[in-house]
Amino acid sequence: MTIKVNKQDWNALSATEQNEISSIIGAHFTGETIEATDDGTAIADVGGFCTMICNAAEAAATALCSRLTNPTAKQVCVVAAQAAGDLCRSKC
Repeated sequence: MTIKVNKQDWNALSATEQNEISSIIGAHFTGETIEATDDGTAIADVGGFCTMICNAAEAAATALCSRLTNPTAKQVCVVAAQAAGDLCRSKC
């Protein structure tokens, strides 16, 4: 699946920052990739153990996002982690 992030913010990041964010999201949400776009938001769904796993993955990814030094990169990474968490929960 694809996690959509704001194209303008994404394009403002260096290739290294983009790769770092992609790695963080990919490591915590298996098979997810980042796509820079002007639209699209995942919808969260609630449900038991699966939701807890998705929440934990989102929290872990968000924590790693804090390691980024560029404020815009941090923001894009956190938004991507939240979108990945929402997408994960929607599959529960």
